[in-house]
Amino acid sequence: MLYLKYDSINRKGLLKMLSLIIIDDEPLELAMLGQLSIWSELGINICGTFSDSTKALEFLKENTVDIVLSDIKMPKVTGLDIVKYCSDNLPDTSVVLISAYRDFEFMRTALRYHAVDYITKPIDIGELKSIMIKLSDKITSTKRSIDFCDTDFYMSIQAILSDFLLDGPSSSNDINNQLSGFGLPEFSDSACCAFLKFSITCDMDLFFRTDWKHGKLRFYNALMYLIPFKSEDCLHILINCDNQSIDFMFFSTLDFDSFKTAAANHANDIVTNALELFNLNLTCTKLSTYQSLTEFFSPENKNTDDDTQYSEIIKKAISYIDSHLSDDTSSDAVASYVSLNSVYFRSLFKHCMGETFIAYLTRRRLETACKLLLETDLKINAICNMIGYKNRTHFYKLFKNYYGKTPNEFRGGTDDSE
Repeated sequence: MLYLKYDSINRKGLLKMLSLIIIDDEPLELAMLGQLSIWSELGINICGTFSDSTKALEFLKENTVDIVLSDIKMPKVTGLDIVKYCSDNLPDTSVVLISAYRDFEFMRTALRYHAVDYITKPIDIGELKSIMIKLSDKITSTKRSIDFCDTDFYMSIQAILSDFLLDGPSSSNDINNQLSGFGLPEFSDSACCAFLKFSITCDMDLFFRTDWKHGKLRFYNALMYLIPFKSEDCLHILINCDNQSIDFMFFSTLDFDSFKTAAANHANDIVTNALELFNLNLTCTKLSTYQSLTEFFSPENKNTDDDTQYSEIIKKAISYIDSHLSDDTSSDAVASYVSLNSVYFRSLFKHCMGETFIAYLTRRRLETACKLLLETDLKINAICNMIGYKNRTHFYKLFKNYYGKTPNEFRGGTDDSE
């Protein structure tokens, strides 16, 4: 889990840019607002501009945005209608209204429906920017604790680290660029890091039958969030979990001597929390600390014994995939079968096989289709079902992209109808 001081993150460094739509029935005014440089300066992404307020309302019924900047007086759907809709249906959306004159009756009505601010035409760009700064600060102060626990964010970082762990980064710049892209410049190559491995000293099959009855995938997710290290200077990521061990990486901007002590304490916390939260017995079998990520990911620190273990895991996964081509086989299902975290499994699969999980699954399905087309008289719909494709059109498209021919042409026919 990640805990950071808000002051250390600039607006453009937030994990998710704020989203905005602009509504104004005057085309020139709308174009001018849409092209202002303040949006990129404040880290605000324009999701749409609408001269037709009816279409804007339809958009809001299908999408959520952080901010709506809307003219008040428009035909059919007015700015007040937009405010009322957002108040009733999108309580997290903030509306700022624009008018050609100050109408205090309009303003009272707008405030009753929770419009957050009001600006008059001609628009003063400095005043608009000031309003947006205050508004974005208010929104992000509410959202930041949620953003840093966001599953997509966490799993994206986890995927990067898993790839680095298996293949190594191309350079220290590669590390810096990847992590800075997530608004985490603090955890660049200059950060200290530690690799922690814990052996599981209990029968995991028994554990899943007795102490934890919510499934393996939920257990992996729980490990991500329920063993946090609460520090403003640290980042804690679960890399892998299988029936024998659990691996974590731990980063910090502390000086190296302080970091080594913190990493040891962190290991003890994980053992204690695993026992208290899950009744799971762990033993720390490896605690290695490094002064930088480049040092950690260097070839000298790669454990060659892992290659044999990886090979056996992937052989087991391949056997499962090949025997379940007709099923709706997902990487999550295969990862669960081989007792790996799904993000780590996908990275490991690509590392060992030289292609992604989905590329391998597609290739094996199409190779099986070729064999059935040549060696049987089965109809193409039947072959689709046998290799896990329920949509014939999708199968045809994949097959032709892969082989340059339709299934019937491959079989020797000229007509694609059955």
